[in-house]
Amino acid sequence: MPSASSPRPSRSWLPKLLLAVVSPLLFLGGLELALHIGGVGHDPHFFIPEDGQPPGTFRSNPRYTELFFPASFGLKPVNFRITREKPAGTIRIFLLGESAAMGVPEPGFGIAPQLEALLRDAHPDQTIEVFNLGITAINSHAILPIVRQAVDFEPDLLVFYMGNNEVVGPYGPGSAITDSSPPLALIRAGVWAKSTRTGQLLQTIITIAGNAATRHRDWRGMEMFAEKTVPAGDPRLENVYHNFEANLHDMLAVAADAGIPAVVSTVAVNAVDCAPFVSRPDENGVEAETHFRQGRELLTRNETVAGLQELRLALEFDALRFRADERLNQIIATVTADSPGAHLVDTGAELEPGGRTLFFEHVHLTFAGNYAVARGLARQSQKILFPHRSSQAWAAPEEIAAATGFTVAGHLSQWKSMNDLVTRPPFTGQSTYVEDRTFALRTMTALGERITRGGLAAASGAVDAARLAHPESSFLAFHAAKLATEQSQHQRALQLLDDHDRIAPTSAEATVLRAFLLAHLGQSAAAVDLLQELADTDPFYPQTYPLLASIWASQRAFPPARDAFARWVEAQPNNRGIRLAYAQVLEAAGEPDAAVAQWEAVLAIVPDDERALLPLIKFLLAEDRFDDAVDRMRQAHAYNPRSFANNDRLVQVYQQKEDATETLRFMRDLLASGPVSQELRRAFNQLQSRSPSP
Repeated sequence: MPSASSPRPSRSWLPKLLLAVVSPLLFLGGLELALHIGGVGHDPHFFIPEDGQPPGTFRSNPRYTELFFPASFGLKPVNFRITREKPAGTIRIFLLGESAAMGVPEPGFGIAPQLEALLRDAHPDQTIEVFNLGITAINSHAILPIVRQAVDFEPDLLVFYMGNNEVVGPYGPGSAITDSSPPLALIRAGVWAKSTRTGQLLQTIITIAGNAATRHRDWRGMEMFAEKTVPAGDPRLENVYHNFEANLHDMLAVAADAGIPAVVSTVAVNAVDCAPFVSRPDENGVEAETHFRQGRELLTRNETVAGLQELRLALEFDALRFRADERLNQIIATVTADSPGAHLVDTGAELEPGGRTLFFEHVHLTFAGNYAVARGLARQSQKILFPHRSSQAWAAPEEIAAATGFTVAGHLSQWKSMNDLVTRPPFTGQSTYVEDRTFALRTMTALGERITRGGLAAASGAVDAARLAHPESSFLAFHAAKLATEQSQHQRALQLLDDHDRIAPTSAEATVLRAFLLAHLGQSAAAVDLLQELADTDPFYPQTYPLLASIWASQRAFPPARDAFARWVEAQPNNRGIRLAYAQVLEAAGEPDAAVAQWEAVLAIVPDDERALLPLIKFLLAEDRFDDAVDRMRQAHAYNPRSFANNDRLVQVYQQKEDATETLRFMRDLLASGPVSQELRRAFNQLQSRSPSP
């Protein structure tokens, strides 16, 4: 024990420690404030205040996904406006999830509007609004922050339909952005850091330090993930399941803490008409493709239990994991059962095994599929929101189609959108590819015939009737504007766009349509001004550039067009849409060699991009560069051996050269690329019978 005269221990370390801790925090806080005041970075929240609207008015944030993806991907939520304070007497529901919940290919016909229509029909004395918070390509890591913000907007119910993207979405081992599945704490720390202005500044500096091609990656959908296989048994999957379970638990805890009930659905997938993307063997060496074929065969023999089990095994051993597997659905059921205020809807079991009536492809729902999901959610939602009126005969699909404006025109538009997706890898590698293409083309042909027989006018009338019953729907206003445009009713379409912009924040899609209409009404200068402003504020919206190129070319305004496109190409060298539009301008200006350079740049990114391949081949043939043209075709074939258009060209080339071996080879690939005529099948059989066996 020290004596009374001994000196006291020094406490000089305490101020130093405080200074060491507090000073960096003060610096970072000051930097964050300065960046915010200076307009550096962007608001990371899903709901952001809307400029020009009364206080308390918010909109969905078109830049929310930049927390998880490059801005150049252009992935955005549904465009809507909302007040923080719920209107008196209104029941407010939020639907959360990924692209299937969002309603790809057309959110206006998806789960959210159908759920709203079902509940409104069942309870006409109530004001019910369902907001669609789903976003393409996200997963539970991106949905949890949305839930934390959503509970501040007075929802009466949260509805969850998610699970397809846990492996391929942000921070998943099958992601095109990340190569591993980090620990959950590290993921959440990273998301928080990116949400700060300081973190965004640091990310910008890192991005600028990279090359231009890395800075601006072109979004190519599922094709980007084609090499990201994660087979069953991969140790990284356990981390995926753990993270999903923790995220779902926390979402439901946030809802419970706020006193908001939740409806949680298992995920339905197409197991019967969607073959494995990449077949891998199970523990007994049986390939996923074998399980798939056996499952289908058993179902045709009405051996349902055995057939479903085989299809589940095919799903489990598909190494491209774009569909929620059985384990993820089990987690959904277990976590929901253990969470107060949460209620399960087993959609995955109710819609199993799927099929073409319900699905366009692997997970995205047709109108009938969305109706089936929405009706199951409506039943459970009604039990929570209207416990004394839970017995209900629900509106039939045709009544919900009338309420949501779903017509033959909307149906055809959906199929055209999906056609761009399903004719690309990884779909081209599926054993059902020809079968799927045949079904899709027959469907589109039949819908197109209905359109030509007066279906467009009838569709326009049906949408107008839906708008009378639901005048606050921005989707119906925009859908009506598109139909008016297709009927060359340009002035009426502009008036409908005015209605849209009064109901919802203006969007890139609405701006481009407005510019198109102005150009057709002889106001090209106004159209160009709109599009150039959009290119500055939303540089990754793809439809801006081809329309600008078309207007400039028609006006022969080549100097400003060249200058603008040269800048845009330099800023986004991997943006194929910009390069293709630039080539359009250059070709119209009489500069074919410069256009060729743009087409070649596009093909360096995607060798079978038909939008560049076809004009380049035509140019080479016009220049008598036959061998160069054939080389381009073969390069495209090496990248995608199931491009129907390219295989058709190659068959013609080698028929002309009287090369039976190569003709037979490309005929075989053409037959595997989609439906062909009986004449071609006979020609193939005859040629094969005359050719020696390999």
